[in-house]
Amino acid sequence: MRFWQFALNNVRRNAHAYSAYFLSSSFAVMIFFTYAVFIFHPDITKSRLGESVRIGMTAAEFVIFGFSFLFVLFSISAFLKARKNDFGILIILGASGKQLNYLIFLENMLIGSASIAVGIGSGMIFSKLFLLIGTRVMEIKKLPMYLPWEAIKLTIGAFFALFFIISWFTVLFIRQNQVLEFLQGAKKLQSEPKVSPFLSIVSIVAFTGSIYLFQHPTNNIIPLILLLNMIGTYFFFSQLIVLAILLLKKNRWLFWRGTNLLWISDMAYKMKDNARMLSMVTIITTMACTSIGLVLMIDQLNKQIYQDTPYDLKFRILEEKEGLADIQTIDRELQLAGVKKYQKVDIHLSYFDFKEILRPLAVIKQSDFRKLEKEFDLKMVPIHSNEGIYLVNPIQWNQEQLKYLNQFTLDKKDVTLQIVEQFKKAVIGLSENVLVVSDSTYHQLKPFRSGNEEKWIYYFIPEWPNHIIPYSNSPQVKVSEQLIKWNRDRLDKNAGGLLLSRTDEYIELKRSMRIMIFIGLFIAAIFTLSMASFLYFKLYTDLDRERRHYLMVSKLGLSVEEIMRSSSIQIAILFFTPLIVAALQTGYALAEMKVMFHLLTYISISRPVMIAIGGFFLAQLIYFWIVRSRYLAHLKRAML
Repeated sequence: MRFWQFALNNVRRNAHAYSAYFLSSSFAVMIFFTYAVFIFHPDITKSRLGESVRIGMTAAEFVIFGFSFLFVLFSISAFLKARKNDFGILIILGASGKQLNYLIFLENMLIGSASIAVGIGSGMIFSKLFLLIGTRVMEIKKLPMYLPWEAIKLTIGAFFALFFIISWFTVLFIRQNQVLEFLQGAKKLQSEPKVSPFLSIVSIVAFTGSIYLFQHPTNNIIPLILLLNMIGTYFFFSQLIVLAILLLKKNRWLFWRGTNLLWISDMAYKMKDNARMLSMVTIITTMACTSIGLVLMIDQLNKQIYQDTPYDLKFRILEEKEGLADIQTIDRELQLAGVKKYQKVDIHLSYFDFKEILRPLAVIKQSDFRKLEKEFDLKMVPIHSNEGIYLVNPIQWNQEQLKYLNQFTLDKKDVTLQIVEQFKKAVIGLSENVLVVSDSTYHQLKPFRSGNEEKWIYYFIPEWPNHIIPYSNSPQVKVSEQLIKWNRDRLDKNAGGLLLSRTDEYIELKRSMRIMIFIGLFIAAIFTLSMASFLYFKLYTDLDRERRHYLMVSKLGLSVEEIMRSSSIQIAILFFTPLIVAALQTGYALAEMKVMFHLLTYISISRPVMIAIGGFFLAQLIYFWIVRSRYLAHLKRAML
């Protein structure tokens, strides 16, 4: 028998332990390859959103590869623990350290090569469906299947290098072990888990620090928040939760009740032993759920902004003669599209620097704004000289800050305007605040403006009501996209004014969110599948010890049902504790982001959090029942 055949037989004999790892690796390769097929597709750049999709999927490739590296590294360390007894026997039979290292290297490379082959093969089958879904998301006619040589070469090169590097890393895990330790393997008695009250406090301090920084944001603070959260999460599982379990054991009324003694005692060991894995699962789940929740919040915000914007088009005239010609073109296109009735309103505005705010503020005279008063559903109070009404974009609305803002002082001249009323309304644009003043005050301030006076034409089209959300193929979307394309062509030639469309802005952001969900959905699938696989690895690694443990306990009088219930509780804690912690962190992170961007009355975080966490919980529940049934089946055989 050749040495590679011996390694292949070892892999076959340990198929139960390697199966979940092999399937997870193959799934990661398949998704990586499928994204690569999309990236290298020759027709992808022909789409309007093609370059955005390419950039997003390229970033996703790095995420998948980085996660796969960590997943394979942690998985192999778990396998080595399960195989220590085999390695000890081989050393006693005369295997040298060099041969043992070579055997482990061959086993890992065999599994890795098989994962690459199966992943690319299944990816070739799945790519056609993936391209069909992509055409729907990007709203293009067709992305035909092609022979993806570039994607194949990239996938083979990337993952072969990954498995090759990690296969050599595995030598570091066993080089220091002695023969006796190898033979003991999983039979080695576990010592009482030790915890440090100081490190438990560090976990609390790290979480508190991240909360404080979230509530007091500054520039480039996100990396520090993530670092503190990672530290807090790791010490939570390795120290704080173990300390809580040890303290729980001192509660005799609870600890000695039913089978609590059995599973509570075991959980202290399991939490300590799996702390690194549980913290990694929690961090990845939190980041994935927060990203999904943030995308859903943005989508919800996009819909709300559309419904709160009464005008359909607005056009800024730069030069009067060209502007009039452009207005005629817009009118003609609307009429050709069958728009029979619409209203045009023209307003003039100027920007001024005020001491109370950092950026120039748009100022409109009251006579102009009264043209918009009905459309914006506002009843303006009378404005006297040196008074103003402040219209704040709802995105920037902050009640605590605005209640102290009761006047504006001109930066270039000692003129103070008293604020008599504040409204939450977006008038000029999605990020603009507006100050409405009397006509006399406007002309008084006009010499001190920043830049030239601007003229805007607003289009109000009754056929396109803002309470009805447009779909991608609706007539107003087609007309808006056609007008925006015409305007962009004009701007590229340094001609004409600036045209903005409420419908086009909504559809563009909607499509971007759909692409992000499309790209992130399969990454989330890799996360959940890999997390379940890794938990299964850890359970399988300790299976022999658990069999002996429960066999001895059954001889003391515990029924098989009680033992199965105790084991189920432990598996459920390992599966769902990271998800519960991730849900709390996700909910808090999204709530703070909502406060940070002043969206208190604009959107709700409950739906995004429920969708993000609910999806992961459903997937984890399915994996839990599969792993639990397989694990309990192995234990039952030991009881009989």
